[in-house]
Amino acid sequence: MKKSRFNSIFIKRPTKCCCCIPFQPGTTILCILLFINGIWNASLFLSEIAAYSRHTAREVAVLLGLLYFLVIPVSIFGIYVTRREDEKLLKWFSILYRISLSLLLILHLIDLILFFVWKSDVINACQNDLSYLVPSNSSTVQVAFDPNAPTKKQVDDACVQAVNLSLSLNLFDFIILKMILYFYFGAVVSAYSKSFAQISTDGKEITNSNKEKNGKISFEKQESSLDGMKGSIKSNDNIKLVGTSRTNYSI
Repeated sequence: MKKSRFNSIFIKRPTKCCCCIPFQPGTTILCILLFINGIWNASLFLSEIAAYSRHTAREVAVLLGLLYFLVIPVSIFGIYVTRREDEKLLKWFSILYRISLSLLLILHLIDLILFFVWKSDVINACQNDLSYLVPSNSSTVQVAFDPNAPTKKQVDDACVQAVNLSLSLNLFDFIILKMILYFYFGAVVSAYSKSFAQISTDGKEITNSNKEKNGKISFEKQESSLDGMKGSIKSNDNIKLVGTSRTNYSI
C-alpha cells in the first residue's frame, strides 16, 4: 500500500502547479520566473562580475550565459501562448521549454564536474588571493604586526573549508533547485498542454455526439412524418375506391 502511494507521487501526472495553483496561472507564473531567471543568469554568466569564472571554464560560463539569454524569448512565448490558449502553440512551447531546461541541466552538470575536478586549483587561487592577510607573506603592502593576525595555516584551512562549502551548496543547488524543480516544472507544462488538448478533443467529441443525436432525432422525425403521410395517403385512396364502387353499382 505504501509502495503504491510512493509510486503514484512520481508516476501520476500533476493536476495542478505546486499542488494548489491551476494550470493556466501556474504556467504563467513559471514563465515569468523563467524570464527573470534568464535575465539574471545571462547577465551574471556573460559579465566579469562572477568571481568563480576565474576558477572554472570560461567557455562553459559563456555557453550558460548564451543559453540563459535564449531562454528569455522562450519564456515570453510561453506567456503569450498561455494567454491565447492555442493547442498547437502550447505543444510547441512544451517542447521548447523541456529542451531549454535539459540543455541548462547538462551545462550546469558540466560546470559542477569541472568544479570538482579543479578543486585543488580553486583552493590554491583562494590561498594566493588571501595571502596578504598574513604579515610575513605580505610583499607589497606593509602590514603592521598584530598578535591576532591569522597565520598561513589558518588562511589555508579557511580556503579549504570555503571551497568545500561552496561545492556542497552547488551540489545542493543542482540536485534540489535545478534538477528536481526543472523536471517538475517541465512535467507541469507538459501536463497543461496535454490537458488542454484533452479538453479540446472532449469538446469536439461532445459537439460531434450532439450533432449525431440531433441528426438521429431529425431523421426519426422525418421518418415519423413520412409514415404519417403514407397513412393519410392510404386512407384517402380507400375512400376514393369505396366511392367509385358505389357509383358503379348504382348505375
